[in-house]
Amino acid sequence: MTFRTEYPITAAPFGITHQTPLLSIGSCFAENIARRLERLAFSIHMNPFGILFNPISMANGLEMLGEKRILSEKDLFLKNNLWQNYTFHSQFSKTNLQTALIEMQQSIDSGHAWMQKSNRWLLTLGTSAVFMEKSSQQIVANCHKMPAVVFEKKRLSIQAIIDAFAPIFEKQQVQVADFQIIMTVSPIRHLRDGFIENQRSKAILILAIERLTELYDFVHYFPAYELLLDDLRDYRFYEADMIHPNSQSIDYIFNFFIKTFMNDKTQLILRFVEKYRQRVEHRPFNTESVDYQLFVTKTKQMKRDLETQYKIRLE
Repeated sequence: MTFRTEYPITAAPFGITHQTPLLSIGSCFAENIARRLERLAFSIHMNPFGILFNPISMANGLEMLGEKRILSEKDLFLKNNLWQNYTFHSQFSKTNLQTALIEMQQSIDSGHAWMQKSNRWLLTLGTSAVFMEKSSQQIVANCHKMPAVVFEKKRLSIQAIIDAFAPIFEKQQVQVADFQIIMTVSPIRHLRDGFIENQRSKAILILAIERLTELYDFVHYFPAYELLLDDLRDYRFYEADMIHPNSQSIDYIFNFFIKTFMNDKTQLILRFVEKYRQRVEHRPFNTESVDYQLFVTKTKQMKRDLETQYKIRLE
């Protein structure tokens, strides 16, 4: 008997290898996938602005990286003794103005440098619900605990999302050879907005990406949302909050990602890298034993062999 509907795997018309410069921007689900890629020695630059949930903030961030935006003190504001910026996640907020400004600028600069060579983007959209600061009419990435009266909440249209991404995609496609974009919708449920509102929000994202894939042959949809909601389709694949996917479901989606975008050779390298990671993450009972010292020596040699043979970098 069959107790679930499995999503079929179709190999993508392009590939990802360890030499592919990846740029990952989006929700916390994007970070979950990016950290797994990073662990397996892929070249990836992740969320230079911190976690971003809505498409407009993602597009604004990409635009800032592309033009290497120069920030000034007037771009930051003081709230709860922290200097903050509406585009950056609170992880960049600091009690000292210059410290905050320097760290934000450094992240833009390093993201810009990476963007010049990145030919694979992984963009994960979380919600089409946005908050607009009333005074500036700016859609913010993070409200930074400002009073609710400062913002107006709205839901983006499909066309607004397309209009935000289109010029950025077109510019990068001209500048970087073999440019490909993988777009996903985060399976994380935004239930604070309500069950129905969450579904409508996700539907807008899915339809906007569909239209982008129709407009540009270098834009592709990866079904992370459907893999959890329609394939796994069980609360045992969620954390206790029933909102976030657990590690088992993320591993399942990540394995699907590997089989979609990586050829047999790259998948073979992954297995070797995974064995190395398991050795590095091993926690011995006795670090002074002869057996453990031999284990360490073999692990170091394994690292050198992998880096030499496959031209990868292992931390």
